[in-house]
Amino acid sequence: MKKASVIYLGCPKNLVLSEKLLGYLHSSGYDLTVPEEAEVAFLLSCGFIKDAKEETLQNLEYLGDLKKNGKLKKIVFTGCMASFFEEELKKEYTFIDEVISSENMEKFLKKGERILSTKSYGYLKIAEGCDHKCSFCIIPLLTGPFKSRKIEEIVEEARNLEESEIFELILIAQDTSSYGKDLYGKKMLKELLEELLYKTSYPWIRLLYLYPEAFPFEILELMKKEKRILPYFDLPFQHTSKNVLKKMERGGSSKSFIKLIEGIRREIPEAIIRSTFLLGFPGEGEEDLNELKNFLKQTKMDRVGFFIYSDEPESMSFHLDGKIPKAIAKKRLMELAKIQRDISLKKHKKLIGKKIPFLLEEKRGRYGYGRLLSQAPEIDGFLRVEGLPENFKGIGLVEIKRVSPYNFFGRYYENSK
Repeated sequence: MKKASVIYLGCPKNLVLSEKLLGYLHSSGYDLTVPEEAEVAFLLSCGFIKDAKEETLQNLEYLGDLKKNGKLKKIVFTGCMASFFEEELKKEYTFIDEVISSENMEKFLKKGERILSTKSYGYLKIAEGCDHKCSFCIIPLLTGPFKSRKIEEIVEEARNLEESEIFELILIAQDTSSYGKDLYGKKMLKELLEELLYKTSYPWIRLLYLYPEAFPFEILELMKKEKRILPYFDLPFQHTSKNVLKKMERGGSSKSFIKLIEGIRREIPEAIIRSTFLLGFPGEGEEDLNELKNFLKQTKMDRVGFFIYSDEPESMSFHLDGKIPKAIAKKRLMELAKIQRDISLKKHKKLIGKKIPFLLEEKRGRYGYGRLLSQAPEIDGFLRVEGLPENFKGIGLVEIKRVSPYNFFGRYYENSK
């Protein structure tokens, strides 16, 4: 039997593509294995920032060494670096046998089966590309304009994924808020959710990447009625200073973001608010940083991620003055992270003794590991639970016993069912 290997790097959108590729290879008669034992290897690249490119090229060089030593016969390079950097790659890495853009790979794998590599949950991509022109971001160059998938196509894939016995469906795109605007002439996220609720039976449906400036307020009424849609709001603000946001080519301000958060919490008091912020952007001053600190203290969001600006030559921000040294950017990140850690810990301590729904992902020894409904996979920490019934799987209740700023520790609640 022919042997193939798939290496995926980067975000959940790339993970979905790798799972479709695994399904295609399996149905085509390939034995899936590690690169060292494969005849053909597929590398799904990530080119978002410098570190991601370096990781991609390190993996590519490793595959090149395997091929040079006769252990590997063919290397296929795909993912988001494949289209924008194709000529450069072919010239420098002559051992690559084929370069296929993500878009062409998606078209090729459109109707194939999909082998999930996640446990208990699955990602479902509802759109590709991005129409926003954020000055720090090269994703539109890598993936092209925003392209929504048809509702019926998304629902069909969701129903197929149910056969994998997963309990949580996670909808992803570069801008989930704008789903449908290109295809139907208006935003259709609410209609998509209604179809998924009607035609699938997932206990949990989670939304990621809700672009704040295009937030779909129409989904709030649906979420109040349908508890299967988790009250989890992933709002990537990136900054709160108008000065910085303007240079980022993004809209919004502290005032508008506070208004958005308050509006969500007014409609859905149990809402979990998550965001991400980019620090060390060119021209970011102490006044901008203090505004962001005050924003964190005022809004008391549940989950926050911080990242340091990466100066990408292909981005518009590369040409801006006022570059911030990495050491200063790291110091700023640490200051903000401390503020948010204290906020998160105080919030988490209030949950001690409470019984909260959780999703089990795996068992290791006498403990089970999973997530509360307030935690998205990979980015929001974990739950460790003890006292699980021997054959337990899926969703139950956990009594929280101990917490940290990121993680939870508890005991299975016997009356979960």
